[in-house]
Amino acid sequence: MAFIYIDGFPKSSYETKKYTRALELDYVRIEACVNHCILLRKQYVLAKQCLKCGAPRWKEGFVQGGDIDANDNGYEEESQVPQLVLHHFPLIPRLQRMFMSSTLAKHMHWHKKERPDDRVMRHPLIPRHGSICKTYIPTLPLIHEM
Repeated sequence: MAFIYIDGFPKSSYETKKYTRALELDYVRIEACVNHCILLRKQYVLAKQCLKCGAPRWKEGFVQGGDIDANDNGYEEESQVPQLVLHHFPLIPRLQRMFMSSTLAKHMHWHKKERPDDRVMRHPLIPRHGSICKTYIPTLPLIHEM
């Protein structure tokens, strides 16, 4: 068995999308140049190719089936498939959602209010002396060994 199935866990991508939308944690699809030159949005939303490198926006010879034509001409409307799509997960709604919980808000303020300020940057799991981490992560060098 490749996957462990948990009761209450979404069984399909449709259910997963339904949960993320209910939590207002949706994403924005932005089409981009296949060579990572520009994002095809705002003033470039109607461009057929990249304005910087000239690469085509759509996959060649690959069309996605759509709905039956509204005029009932016997053919399906087809839509072209973009070569590269960026899925942008907006940060502000996620932060707002996290700060709605008083427990999470307290944890998010910990680094400013409760962490000792000795002007040394370290990973949160590494204590000041660093020796405890040797038992958990043996390959990690101690701070004083760096």
